[in-house]
Amino acid sequence: MRRPVFLLALTAAVAAPLIAAEDLLVPRIVRRDAARTLFHDEWRLPVLRVSESAREPPLRVDLAREMRELAAMEFPLQRGERDLAWSHTFGDLVRGLRQAKGDPARRGRMLRILRARRPSVWQRVAGYLPALVNDDRLYGDAWDSEEYEDDDGLLLAEPFDRSASGDPFWSEVGGTTDVYQAATLIYADLEAIKDAENDFATYTGNVNANYELIHAVRGGYVRTPDEGWGACTIVRMVFRSDVPFPYGTVDCDVRIRTSLNDEGHLVTDMFSPSEDVYWLAGQDVSVPIRASDGTWVAMLQTRVYGFDIRGVPDGDGTWREAVLGGLGNLRRRAERRFRDAGGKPRTVEGAVPEFAVRGIGPGLEEPEDG
Repeated sequence: MRRPVFLLALTAAVAAPLIAAEDLLVPRIVRRDAARTLFHDEWRLPVLRVSESAREPPLRVDLAREMRELAAMEFPLQRGERDLAWSHTFGDLVRGLRQAKGDPARRGRMLRILRARRPSVWQRVAGYLPALVNDDRLYGDAWDSEEYEDDDGLLLAEPFDRSASGDPFWSEVGGTTDVYQAATLIYADLEAIKDAENDFATYTGNVNANYELIHAVRGGYVRTPDEGWGACTIVRMVFRSDVPFPYGTVDCDVRIRTSLNDEGHLVTDMFSPSEDVYWLAGQDVSVPIRASDGTWVAMLQTRVYGFDIRGVPDGDGTWREAVLGGLGNLRRRAERRFRDAGGKPRTVEGAVPEFAVRGIGPGLEEPEDG
């Protein structure tokens, strides 16, 4: 029997029909102080994540910080390198290598040229770039979130210890302390990403689903006014997952908060206060990637995520699959939505986009008929 991987995090997978699901949930407008009662600030995972840095696999880094720095990097061209203009910035690298989509031989040649002719650039990006741009498997039927391959477009770093930050709340939370880290390039804007993340009614198409039910809770979607520092949204959703005999099922009530950080990047935090888990929490950070001419190329999405179910043994494979499966499914679904919307970027930073929530039902404590 498949173990529960809780791919929900910020984009869940589900294999069963939604229970008492309605079509659409629109936000209630509330003041920011009211929103804080729905998602407590202390629930956000610690910012200080690792004290050492090793950019060669296995990656022992603060992956969110590394990806933010990488997104802004420039690699000035030297004399005789005009033909390597596709490597002037990290954004240029991503754009140039994206043009080789579906042609791994061409992409491989480009990476070998970068390594041979710009060794200092290669040294800085080698631990990240190949894993991010080699993504052909992710788009095919062969992709399996239980297997971490070198051509699935998903970058995995070593987990960090949430208790090592000194954060008073997270130092006292029981259970395991490892938080897993991964990143991917999503060729879609923030509207498409948030729409895909919050369309619970269509999660049956995700890979490796293992949910008995999953939906947003009626009335559980709020949005604050901008008020000069960006809007904030909170979505409350629930899921029930089977776990191997003799453990039965696990119920989780989850809160998902979307806001902006100081750089104007979209940050999505999630936390479950449910009794069935010692803890369950995660964070996505969405950083826009631009080429040197200012053209938007993609969103660099970094995720940290972890959980520990009370009384149920889990292992590294379960947690790793959860973070990789969540990101991979989100990327596949968001890119489809972006193409369907015309493929032109709308919001990529500086604002929390408006989005609808689909797949609605009662809270776990409520009867199915409401």
